[in-house]
Amino acid sequence: MWGLLLCSPASAMAQAPVTDKSVLNRLQLELQALEPLIREARQAPVHRGSRLRFDYGALEQDLQTVRRGIAQYLEAPVLPRAQPILPLSGQYAR
Repeated sequence: MWGLLLCSPASAMAQAPVTDKSVLNRLQLELQALEPLIREARQAPVHRGSRLRFDYGALEQDLQTVRRGIAQYLEAPVLPRAQPILPLSGQYAR
């Protein structure tokens, strides 16, 4: 019981504060983790009754656009300049 009381405040204080940049860094890792799943889905057989095909290339391009935007934000100086916003296709069925 005493161990829990002594350890809890110290471990809470040792955690780094959550900031948007720390969450965006984690998001970058999550987006990177999607790559093997996308490769697996691309190589999987297409459902027999499907009339549409999923456009994996468009998905990969959109994810790359999102990752590049996050990276630009994370690497930007304190007062970033306005950057053009690239549109996402959002169209994944062919």
